[in-house]
Amino acid sequence: MRVRISYAVDVEDIPTEVNKLYNSLKLNLEEQIRSIDWVITDINSEKSCSSVLERVDNVRRQLFKADSKLEDTIAILKGYQQVKAAPEQVEEPQVESPSEQ
Repeated sequence: MRVRISYAVDVEDIPTEVNKLYNSLKLNLEEQIRSIDWVITDINSEKSCSSVLERVDNVRRQLFKADSKLEDTIAILKGYQQVKAAPEQVEEPQVESPSEQ
């Protein structure tokens, strides 16, 4: 079962947080490439078909997780883009009217 988690960061920290996600994804994808290399080796060495199928299925599942994380980063970056495009809201100082003094 998959659940969605969220946490708050300062707007200026968003690029750093997204970079952390991308670096994690990159490591995972590099691991999947190594697994595919093992699949090729296993097929060429005539290993049992069941072990090859198991490894391929694991790669497929990991790629699905990576795709989900990429989708998350897209949502984060779209939100970041919207925040950056919005005009800066500056609080105007409260001025007391003469009747309030």
